[in-house]
Amino acid sequence: MTPDLPVAAHLSDETAAAYADGTLAGAERATAERHLADCAECRRAVVGADAVLRLAPRRRSWRVPLNLAAAAALVLLLGPAAWRAYQSGTAAHRASPVAPATAPQPLGPSGSIRGGPVFRWTSVPGADAYRVQVMDAGGTVVWEATTADTSVALPDSIPLAPARAYFWQVQARTGFERWTKSELSDFTVSGAPPAR
Repeated sequence: MTPDLPVAAHLSDETAAAYADGTLAGAERATAERHLADCAECRRAVVGADAVLRLAPRRRSWRVPLNLAAAAALVLLLGPAAWRAYQSGTAAHRASPVAPATAPQPLGPSGSIRGGPVFRWTSVPGADAYRVQVMDAGGTVVWEATTADTSVALPDSIPLAPARAYFWQVQARTGFERWTKSELSDFTVSGAPPAR
C-alpha cells in the first residue's frame, strides 16, 4: 500500500466561487487549477458554487456611451417635444443673441471753443451710464467722468492750455462690463478761459 501524500491546503469557499464565476485570474487561477487536478473535494466545492451562482440573480453592469446618456437626460428633463426639436435643429436658444449696441455720437465741443467745454452726445437705448474721457495730443487722459446724463461740463479745477489740441470720447455702458464707444472728437480752447 502506498502511503497517502499530504494534500495541499484546500481552496477556500471564496476562491472556489471565484473560480466557478470566472473572476479568478492570473497566478491564483493557475494555482487553483493545479490543486483541482488532484483534489476531488475541491472539485465538488467548485461544482456546488457554480450551481449556487446559476440560481442567484446576476448583477448587470450597464455601460452607456456618454452621448447616449446626455440624450436620455435631455429627453427626461425637457420632454419628447424638446428632443424632437433638438434633433430637427429647430430648438430655440434660451435667449436671443446680444445685438451690438449703437455707439453714442459726440455733439460738442468740436473745433475751436471759448471757455470751459461742456461735452454733449446722443443717448444710446438701454445705456445706464456714460464715461467721458478727455486726452491731450499725446494720448494722456487729463480728465474722466462717469454720468447717467448725456452731457457733462469740465470742472474749473481742470485747466486746459489755450491753442492746444485736445481729444475726447464718450462710452455708453449697455450691459454688465459691456461698453460701446464713440469716435474721437477734437477741440482747442481759443484764448484764456473766461472767469466763472
